[in-house]
Amino acid sequence: MKESYQARHCKLRIREKMAGRRIDAYLAARFGKYSRSFFQKLIKSGGVLLDGRPVSKSTPLRAGFEIVLTLPAIDKHIIAQEMPLDILYEDDVMLAINKDPYVVVHPARGNWSGTVINAVFGKYRDKIETVPGFYPKVVHRIDKNTSGLLLIGLTEKEHAALATQFEFRRVRKFYWALATGVIGPDEGEIDIPIGLSEDDDSTMAIHGEESKECLTWFRVVERFKGYTLIEVELKTGRTHQIRVHLSAIGHPLACDEEYGGGGAIFPQDILGPDFEDIEPVLDRQALHSHTIEFSHPVTGARMVLNAPLKADLSKTVDLLRKGSQ
Repeated sequence: MKESYQARHCKLRIREKMAGRRIDAYLAARFGKYSRSFFQKLIKSGGVLLDGRPVSKSTPLRAGFEIVLTLPAIDKHIIAQEMPLDILYEDDVMLAINKDPYVVVHPARGNWSGTVINAVFGKYRDKIETVPGFYPKVVHRIDKNTSGLLLIGLTEKEHAALATQFEFRRVRKFYWALATGVIGPDEGEIDIPIGLSEDDDSTMAIHGEESKECLTWFRVVERFKGYTLIEVELKTGRTHQIRVHLSAIGHPLACDEEYGGGGAIFPQDILGPDFEDIEPVLDRQALHSHTIEFSHPVTGARMVLNAPLKADLSKTVDLLRKGSQ
C-alpha cells in the first residue's frame, strides 16, 4: 500500500505559545510522519523559509511569523501485516493501543516491517483500499523501548484534529516510571532546562546546547527497596525529558544505561541469590505511557484512556513488592 502523502505546499502562522521553540523540533512535532533529521536536511537545502528568509535548524520561532515549506511526495509502500494489537479503544475514526516494548511505531530505514503501523494496515487493509479519506496515521510517538498508550487517527481529518490537540498542549499525558533509588518527597516538580548533548547529538543533557525550559511533575505510587514507582506528567514535551530529568535528580530510570540507570534486572537482584535465573525480568528502560486525557476528535467529549503495565514491568513491580516485605 503506497503512502497517501502527495507533495504539499504548506504555510504555518506561529502562535504565541510556540514562540522560542527550535524550528526543526517544531516541524517534526507538527508533521509527525517526518523525522527531525528530515527537516534538518530540508532546512539546510533552503527548503524552509521563515518570513521569507532561509533559516538554520536551531532558529527560534517568533510569534506572528510565517513558515513556508513544501513537503515532498513520499513514494514508499507500507507492508500490511497480520499482527496482534493490544486494543484499548476503537471507533470509526480513532484507535488506541497498548504498545508492546521493543516494537517500532512507524516503518523507517532498517524497520520496514513489524511496526505498529504495519499491524494497523493489516487490520484495516480493506477500508484503506476502499474508503476515501480512511488512512491510519500515528498521532504521537513513543520510543521503541517504551511501552504503553498510543493514539492513531484512522482518517485524514480526525488525525489532523488529534494532532492539533497535541501541538497546542490540550492533551494531558501521564507515564509510569520505575526509578532507581528511593525518592523521598511524595510528589514534586523538576524544572531544569534540557538541550542537545555536546558530546552526542542523539542524546539530551541538562543545560545542553540550546537548552529550553523543561518541566516534569511526579507523584510517588509505591516505594520498594532500591526503587520507586512514580507517575509522571509532562508539562513540556522535550526529547527524552523524563529520562534526563530523573537522571538529573539522582534517580534515573531502571535499565536506562544511556542515562545512568544501569543494565538489566534479574530476579536475584531483587530476591537474593536463592532465586538465581539466567533470564532478566526487565532489560529495557522502565517507562510506560499509562494515561492520556484528550477530546474526541468528532464529538468533543473529554476522554481518559489508561493502559495497564506490560508483563515485564508488571512482573518486576510484583517482585519488588515481594522483595520489600
